[in-house]
Amino acid sequence: MDVNPPGFDIIDVAWRLCAAVAVGMLLFVTVSVYHMWLGMQVIIEDYVHEELTKFAVLMCNTFFSCAVGLAGVFAILKLSFGL
Repeated sequence: MDVNPPGFDIIDVAWRLCAAVAVGMLLFVTVSVYHMWLGMQVIIEDYVHEELTKFAVLMCNTFFSCAVGLAGVFAILKLSFGL
């Protein structure tokens, strides 16, 4: 007799309940988003020459990076802890 909910196996349930895995995933998402933000910042500074446009695009880069990071953190917390 299968006691797991339909569509879930014991491995899936086990990794979702492990806080160490959640912390590792949070660190990975945080470092990846920071790396993305820095890389895009360097590209923008190198290839956008008008100061006003550069400022606007850098602000968009910052807001986009924050949004992606927050979405990733929320998704991990939602999957791991059911928040």
